[in-house]
Amino acid sequence: TQRLFNEWLAAATPADRAATGHICWCGHVNTNRKHAGDPLMDKDSIVPTLQEMAGRVPTGYFMPIGLTNGPDQGIGTAGHDAIVNLTKPDAVNVRMRAEFGSSYAEVRRYLVTDGLRVAGLEATLEDRQNIEDDIPPASLRVAPGGGNPAHLNDAGRRVTAAFLNERIRARGWVTVGEEKAASETVAFSTPNPSTKGQSMRVSVTVTSAAQTQSETPTGKIQFVVNGKPYGSPMTLKANGTLLSPQSSRLGVGTHFIRAEYSGDAIFGPSNSSFTHEVTAAP
Repeated sequence: TQRLFNEWLAAATPADRAATGHICWCGHVNTNRKHAGDPLMDKDSIVPTLQEMAGRVPTGYFMPIGLTNGPDQGIGTAGHDAIVNLTKPDAVNVRMRAEFGSSYAEVRRYLVTDGLRVAGLEATLEDRQNIEDDIPPASLRVAPGGGNPAHLNDAGRRVTAAFLNERIRARGWVTVGEEKAASETVAFSTPNPSTKGQSMRVSVTVTSAAQTQSETPTGKIQFVVNGKPYGSPMTLKANGTLLSPQSSRLGVGTHFIRAEYSGDAIFGPSNSSFTHEVTAAP
């Protein structure tokens, strides 16, 4: 998560940095017993890492989400007390709440208390026992054998999305009336594959994703190659297309290319990703 955050910071424009909100949901890697005592990896490293990340964006634009728990970390267990028990001042979630205040998102507790209602599900006997044990109900988690039992299924993710939608709007990151029309970006390179030293270029077309939208998207495209910005943003033509300059700089191998459309006054952002192969010259 921090690596992706750092990549975004390196690529973001000053305007993006000033107005982009960040949601960070940490996993349980740092709570593994094998990391105990490692200052960079144990559970005590979670809050300081989040503090460092939050300090690199404007105040109020960073939202950490509390860790959740599975059937092995119910009330009375050491894991429950160390991570999610809101009555324990040293629990990770309590420390997150104390540090970030109104920016903190306590999704886990919401899943326990309101998850089934929001999902429109009737509680099973197992769900009722989970709720009593302060665990997100089984109907909102992956089925046995489907992965980590603390992870959410589609219903649990929808509940989480609804909860975060309310909090995001409450923070003022998105308001009703500011929603923009959806755009669709399509990009591809030619020739693909190319040989080492051979010039290639990328074609981009940005259109409205809705058949009823008659306007043509305007604005800029930023190319990203192998996770790093490639060149400066380029302006779309009046018909919503763009043809990049020819380039022969890519080395032999597979390259991951993304064309990122930044949006305009009418249309929201979108992107298109593809792979470009460069082979050795015959």
